[in-house]
Amino acid sequence: MELQFNLKFWQDKIKKDGAAATNILTNLVYVDYKIWLYNQLTEDIKSHIIFDPKVKDYPSTSLIVYFIKYYDIKTFPVCIVDGCDRYAKYYEGKFYTSCCDPTCIQKLRVKTNLLKYKVENPMQNSKIKKKQEDTLFKNFGVRIPYQSKAIQEKGKATLKEKTGFEHAMQNPATIELSQQAWQNNPNKAQIIAHRTEVIRNLSQEEKEAIQKRKEVTYIKNHGSIEKFYKFRGQQVSASLNNRSYEEKQKHISNRVNGYIKSITDKILDSLPSHLTYISRKYNTTKTMLIATLNCSCCNNEFDISCAYLSYRIKKVIDPCLKCNPVVSGRSMLENDLFNFIKSIYSKPDDVLSNTRSQLRDNWAANSNRKLI
Repeated sequence: MELQFNLKFWQDKIKKDGAAATNILTNLVYVDYKIWLYNQLTEDIKSHIIFDPKVKDYPSTSLIVYFIKYYDIKTFPVCIVDGCDRYAKYYEGKFYTSCCDPTCIQKLRVKTNLLKYKVENPMQNSKIKKKQEDTLFKNFGVRIPYQSKAIQEKGKATLKEKTGFEHAMQNPATIELSQQAWQNNPNKAQIIAHRTEVIRNLSQEEKEAIQKRKEVTYIKNHGSIEKFYKFRGQQVSASLNNRSYEEKQKHISNRVNGYIKSITDKILDSLPSHLTYISRKYNTTKTMLIATLNCSCCNNEFDISCAYLSYRIKKVIDPCLKCNPVVSGRSMLENDLFNFIKSIYSKPDDVLSNTRSQLRDNWAANSNRKLI
């Protein structure tokens, strides 16, 4: 056929005949025609043209045809994401709608999900979530993938084949990467504060329910709570065996400090409303944890050991050592008995305390015995 050097002719022919017209253009071997098509484009578009590897130094005909078919000859497609000024990605004869940057892809994904499902993530849609659960239950008899023993075993086998460990966190390299990621997380402080706030806002009933669910899971998976703790101990031992002496000492120290912190946090969470936690520290011998509190009743700060603080809270005794100081030489029960006797005695001022010597003298006089 006679070659037509008319841009409008080829635009109309491609729109009319589609792939047939495209194939005609693609199969043309006239280099001059390719050069003519190439010269119709602007310098900006030319800079993005991929040259045909089969014909050195000449542009790909398919890309030029794409411009003629879908775009004004003077424009180059750009990313459709708002605020992005990058060009759209070209791959294997076609352009994507975006530049394919991960940020732009995520924005487009969220936009599509909002249009289709009215949520940013499909799994936030209850119908889709239920459909997935029903499909899993139909195929595997469970509603969460890792509830299936077959999937669990397959996952362990795959991981062991690739890394030599059945669980990712048994791998020292993975543990190190995880610790580094956590330490370098810019939102670490906010995450800790949020988690702490969530736990503190739980009622006692909710905390007990969570603990009960844990115990039910332990028994279901391991037969008993004791067997679970034995299993965890074996996991920790296996993990420690792959570490140096210094790493083992660091791990043990972190576990001990974490345990002390968790116990202390539980005590501080149960503080009466008139007390405010300020700080905590060890005593000089590092054998006792001391909490510094502020009392709104007397507007004073005071130090109290966490063990004694816990005792007073359990006994429903005001922990403030300023409002309710420790009575030297007299137990709490003795003090309560003394106050009770004074309250029922007709002459409360005659009731004496810490006067055991008088009792001793009276007993000796009445019994005619000689005191030693």
